[in-house]
Amino acid sequence: MRLRTWLIAVLIVLSPCSLWGVIGTIDVTPAATLLFPYFEVELAEPNAMGRTTIITIQAATPTATVAHVTLWTDLGIPTYAFDVYLTGYDMQAISVRDIFEGNLPRTASDGQDPPDTISNQGLYSQDINFPSCTGRLPYQPIPADILADIRAAHTGNAIPSSGRFAGTSRGDQVARGYITVDTTTQCSALLPNQAGYFTSVASNLNSLLGEYVFIDPAENFMYAEKAVHIEASSALAGQRTFYGRLASAAGGIDIREPLPSTWVFGALTDPVVAGRTELILWRDPGVEVSTFTSQPPAGPFPMPVVEARAYDDESRPSALAPSFAPYAAGKIRVMETITSKLGWGRLNLNVGPAAADGRQSWVTPIRTWEGRFSTGANGVQLDPGTATIGALDNVPAATLLLPYFQVDITGNQFGKVMFTVHNVSAEPRIAHVTLWTDVGMPTLSFDIYLAGQDLVDVDMRAVFAGIVPHTSRTLSNIGADASPAIAFPGCDGMLPAVRLTEQQVQNLRQAHQGQASGIFGGNCGASAFGDGQARGYVTIDVVNRCSTSFPGDAGYFVSGGTGIASNANVLWGEFRIVDQPDNMAYAELLVPIEASNTLTSGYTFYGRRVNGDASDNRERLPSLWEARYIAAGVFQASIQVWRDSMAPAPWPCGNPRPAISHRRLFIFDEQENASTLSDGTTSMIPLATSLLPVHSIAGIPIPSWFDFGFIFLDLRLGTTAVDPLFGGMNQSHVSIVHRASGRFGGLTTGWPVDSTASEHVF
Repeated sequence: MRLRTWLIAVLIVLSPCSLWGVIGTIDVTPAATLLFPYFEVELAEPNAMGRTTIITIQAATPTATVAHVTLWTDLGIPTYAFDVYLTGYDMQAISVRDIFEGNLPRTASDGQDPPDTISNQGLYSQDINFPSCTGRLPYQPIPADILADIRAAHTGNAIPSSGRFAGTSRGDQVARGYITVDTTTQCSALLPNQAGYFTSVASNLNSLLGEYVFIDPAENFMYAEKAVHIEASSALAGQRTFYGRLASAAGGIDIREPLPSTWVFGALTDPVVAGRTELILWRDPGVEVSTFTSQPPAGPFPMPVVEARAYDDESRPSALAPSFAPYAAGKIRVMETITSKLGWGRLNLNVGPAAADGRQSWVTPIRTWEGRFSTGANGVQLDPGTATIGALDNVPAATLLLPYFQVDITGNQFGKVMFTVHNVSAEPRIAHVTLWTDVGMPTLSFDIYLAGQDLVDVDMRAVFAGIVPHTSRTLSNIGADASPAIAFPGCDGMLPAVRLTEQQVQNLRQAHQGQASGIFGGNCGASAFGDGQARGYVTIDVVNRCSTSFPGDAGYFVSGGTGIASNANVLWGEFRIVDQPDNMAYAELLVPIEASNTLTSGYTFYGRRVNGDASDNRERLPSLWEARYIAAGVFQASIQVWRDSMAPAPWPCGNPRPAISHRRLFIFDEQENASTLSDGTTSMIPLATSLLPVHSIAGIPIPSWFDFGFIFLDLRLGTTAVDPLFGGMNQSHVSIVHRASGRFGGLTTGWPVDSTASEHVF
């Protein structure tokens, strides 16, 4: 059957290969180890009210595997491990609360589950027997004495069986720690710090994907994020590695890539709305930590830091406490001395200047305000060598992408969209902001002067009211750590920017609502939904001079970054979406797109704007994606998709809008059953940017048994599309937006399936 033929081809694409990830670059790619950097479970509260954490692990290949899950205390001491059997493409959600109540996931390989009633085999997934799992899987409840030890270890109390301690005591009944998940060749009770784990148990197969959700009902808080994906590579033998501090991994035999040490992160500090920023922090203690006899813990704790600085929105620095992050894992309030609306922080989490003082870490800021909104987005990595062209890594870049906005311009409180642009360098920079319609036509550009280490916040509702950021070299404050102001060419008379005229505002609003607009000579250049919402996306480029040009205009890009656009990878930023009536907010990093003077051919980010000559020197985004969703009960799921727009032209209003073709869309349920959503005959995602309900993405409701699962999108151009430039490749970006009960919201970026650095997929 045709379905089976192309689906098998897709499964080949989904198999792990060297094109998926770059060793040494922490990108979202199938990995041999997943790190869930912090969890909390409020043991004293009933199930529906207490803080809890839910993790999800997924096999990214058709091959069955055993995933070894280890709990670690907030001091980095492993306490308990169990196995999860995954058939091919299988996914397993694990409530950490369930573990602390003694209940482990019930999974079983073929040998322990002959009727196939526990771990079901999908049509295209492998289900085999792991003899080592016999007698272990499926698990029975954790024995009471062992469970008591686990609960005590993670709440900082004396462990009943030994009288010793393994975690910090906070005087509450909250279990804290972090979780690792490794691919293994067999079921085992070994912990990663025990002899033989990395020589006989752990596998180096990069085949796991993961994400987690942190929920605090009392605070109306839900935060969803990808796990930290840590790849294995034989090239790392003998080098610094993720598990290298453990004697069992001496000499780097775990061959897992290490994590960064230096970071920047965004913060919400506005006291008017009770703004609060907390950091989820994971740090490598650097040595193997053992249980201890009394509180507080000694050994490597408290761990110092080389640098911990906070900046307000005028780039004024202040120091955080030298030991503000003393343990291996925690959630720590920061930026309390900052009284401006926004701020940011810079961290060097090494414990000293020497090479031996190097420490891995992971940083995720969480912001809450008004007692009902919460957002989070990972920090941005600054370590030299972690930024790689062709990898989706969170690093400073030359271009930032806000992949979708929807702004209510009727005056209601829906669709509040804001984004922040940061300059990571000490030297001043100009950021060139361009608005694009939902079919990919530029409508407005303006420049922002960024002093060294500066930030500027942009409110999209204000932009559609004609108000753009008011910045210039004389207005932007120069912080103590910043270089002097610079007079950039072309900026005199353009900065500070003036308010748009009423006619310009009207044209802009019409352009983004699919109405006849003066921007398009009375033609249309967007979809007409008729709901008073302005839709589109935004790009932000670092530039050498001020201009009113759009990306792709003559002289905008010159290879080497010597045109209007620069190739300096110095920008980072975040966006925030707030829906006040639904008590929902979510945030994510702006998509960073790096430039390289060596990227002089092939498909680039602005490739279709420069006629394929790669003069923009910017890495492209992937074409194939996978994204997990939950669309049942209190959860609603939508898919947010940005696509390269093929550089369309305006059209007479009333005529059909241009549509971007695609190839296949299909979904897997949690039992690995696949169903076709679209074979590409008709484009279900025809726009350059859109937000679509998962349940009806194909125009008809999907069956209820697909309420939980993942969606695969092959967003290359359809096989009959005419594409003289790039042979049908078409870059894209995919995220899933979840809402729950009118109280929670979260956004997670999908998993790229193809490599951004290769155009050879099948």
